[in-house]
Amino acid sequence: GIGTSSPTSKLSVNGSAFIVGRTIPSSGVGAEIYWSGTGTGIASYDRTNSLWKPLNLEAELITLSPSGIEAMRIDGAGNVGIGTTGTINAERLAVWTESGSGIKQAMVLNNPHPYGTGLGAAASALTFTRSRHTGEFYPMSQIVGGNEHEGTSALGYMAFYTRSNTLQERMRIDTAGQLGIGTTSPAALLDVNGTAKVNSFGVGTAA
Repeated sequence: GIGTSSPTSKLSVNGSAFIVGRTIPSSGVGAEIYWSGTGTGIASYDRTNSLWKPLNLEAELITLSPSGIEAMRIDGAGNVGIGTTGTINAERLAVWTESGSGIKQAMVLNNPHPYGTGLGAAASALTFTRSRHTGEFYPMSQIVGGNEHEGTSALGYMAFYTRSNTLQERMRIDTAGQLGIGTTSPAALLDVNGTAKVNSFGVGTAA
């Protein structure tokens, strides 16, 4: 017992603890709290068998505050809030951008695949799924963004997929802003490969 005359566990500390440095044990399994010289770390590790172990954080509310400013929270219902310190309501994930006029990025999906001839074009996807059983997920639809040519990041596209046994591309906006429905290579501002139903159609002159 440190700071208490009635310890209730192997180590009971009534007050704050200050940790400097790190001594790595040669064996055993357990939690390690340390100061690396540049930051504080928490490790859950089996030193005997060189295996990482699960690390559980249990609380009504968990917050992460870099530089003393809250950046993320997980509430008791498992909802995650990024950039907000208020109630997350019923959203499983709530992301707030910084305040200001213009476009503020709330989320970035990145594929770090390199550019170059023969490397193939790459993309990132936002996938919507459904599950009937725990651990079983079926992709229902998908929004994909990537580069049109493997050798450059200057040409980008966005494509939309829906499921019919497998995910299939239904619509694409190419690097020139051309919209293709039923085609992956639109040749006009609107390119429809198939039948189109139009209730009202007019031809005019742009102002």
